[in-house]
Amino acid sequence: MTITVTSCEGPHGCFHPASQCHSFREGDHYWSTVAHYCIAQRLAAAEDRERVRMARDADHAAELAATMIEVPDWRERAEATLRHAVLRAFEANLGVRAILVATGDELIESAPPWESLGPILMEVRTLVRQRANDPDAIQCEHQTADSVRFACSHLLASRETVRHYHRRFTGHAADFEMVCAACAVDRAELRKVCGDCFSWLLNGHRDGDLGAPAHRARTTDVRYEHVIVRPSGVEPEGIIAVAAVPKVFGVWLMLDGAGRLHRVDLDRGTAEAGGVVPEGSVDLGAPLDLHVASDGRLAAVAERYGRRAIVLEPASGRVTLSLLRDDYHEERCRFPLGFFELDGRLLLVHAVAWNRLEVSDPISGSLLSKRDALVYSGDARPEHYLDYFHAGLVISPSGERVIDNGWVWHPFGVVRAFSLRRWVDGNPYESEDGPSVKDLCARSYYWDGPVCWLNERTVAVWGAGEDDLELTPAARIFDVETGEELRSFDGPAGDFTFDAPYLVAHDRQTGSTVWDVMTGERVAADASLRPDAYHPHSRCFVTLVHGEGFRVSRRVDA
Repeated sequence: MTITVTSCEGPHGCFHPASQCHSFREGDHYWSTVAHYCIAQRLAAAEDRERVRMARDADHAAELAATMIEVPDWRERAEATLRHAVLRAFEANLGVRAILVATGDELIESAPPWESLGPILMEVRTLVRQRANDPDAIQCEHQTADSVRFACSHLLASRETVRHYHRRFTGHAADFEMVCAACAVDRAELRKVCGDCFSWLLNGHRDGDLGAPAHRARTTDVRYEHVIVRPSGVEPEGIIAVAAVPKVFGVWLMLDGAGRLHRVDLDRGTAEAGGVVPEGSVDLGAPLDLHVASDGRLAAVAERYGRRAIVLEPASGRVTLSLLRDDYHEERCRFPLGFFELDGRLLLVHAVAWNRLEVSDPISGSLLSKRDALVYSGDARPEHYLDYFHAGLVISPSGERVIDNGWVWHPFGVVRAFSLRRWVDGNPYESEDGPSVKDLCARSYYWDGPVCWLNERTVAVWGAGEDDLELTPAARIFDVETGEELRSFDGPAGDFTFDAPYLVAHDRQTGSTVWDVMTGERVAADASLRPDAYHPHSRCFVTLVHGEGFRVSRRVDA
């Protein structure tokens, strides 16, 4: 069978020089097609070559070049130029290269003005096939040996638009190889690619992991003791949200499916029914977040991925403040909200728009962070404008600072920290671009992940890597005053809670692991510890166990 390449259409249209399936870089210049490159090399003037390089497509490039001065010998160099560009393009693009290799030994022909394309494609096919069979060769164009990663030969040769793969951890920290389903069972024929092309392969579909990142462990006596408590008047089956009353020992606030709040003392085994969330104020059938003021006098119920939240007195159900954020991608962002105290005054930070937080007095309902509306007027970007989607907020233990777990286009999760005190006491734009704002880390397509405070100055952020597809379980420790990453260690998986002096990583499916935050060593594991909430004053976890009661778990170090 003969393959004839005449246009960008059809199963082999990606071979055509005008196809935008194989852009490549040559020196400091990016070329969107092989045709752009070849046409530009005909031209005498550098500025003309640049105009052609920037043309919207190959037809436009040819139209521009028709009025420009050409170098006399371009026809003698045309075939060599095409050969160079095709090789660069197919080295740079693993997907179209796989389609080329998959043509086997079939004859490839082409039509004018690219009549030499067919033989060149067959030459390039032979070269890349030889490289694919060489386990020591770097398979992509970049040839950057300092960033080499390994993938199985089947993935590199796949013609699928979406490659299915497994991550196979090597036992060296969080390093892993990419293998197909067959190589996940049998020994893989691994090939080298650079880090950038490895990341491109990760844009496929991950079917699972083989093994786990390696971590350090230390034998200790750290463990958790568990007690089931059954207070009368409240059952775990009916509870849809639970949160600690942070400064009241043993006391929790719980919300049931009917909207009633319960004040539950799990140390005494008592429960007291409180007020009811007003009908229609929030959607009780949606995922909800429950926030509680430090002394329990106020609570907030927020639609986790909705627009509405309310602040109310738990005992009476009286609403003191109703909140509504705008409808721009609110389904992608946990409702930003949190109580904090400064100099004995209870305050609330909350979102009103995707890129705007406010501070309110939750008792009176008055707005305290008044400032100008930051909206565009024509093309002029207003001073202090913030192009950032606020998401889940985590208040520091003293209430002085906050972690914002949001994102920016397109879309890139950015964990940022700033000073609530500076905002309340001085700079009305502190939350936008104040001097205390620090961007701690950024990961593409990943935000609202686990994060917890270790003390007033340091936080632990989950996940090693720069992309949601390659993130591996780890804890990264940051200084929020400087924005500096102090250290990191592999292993912690799940939500984060600081049960001083240890970091507890807990997951509803696999249980918990306990980590020394200074050494990065795992000091304990408990598959049965799968908590719903943590009490910072009582220093215990609670788990709602249907059919049994409320399971209280406290650490024992003896």
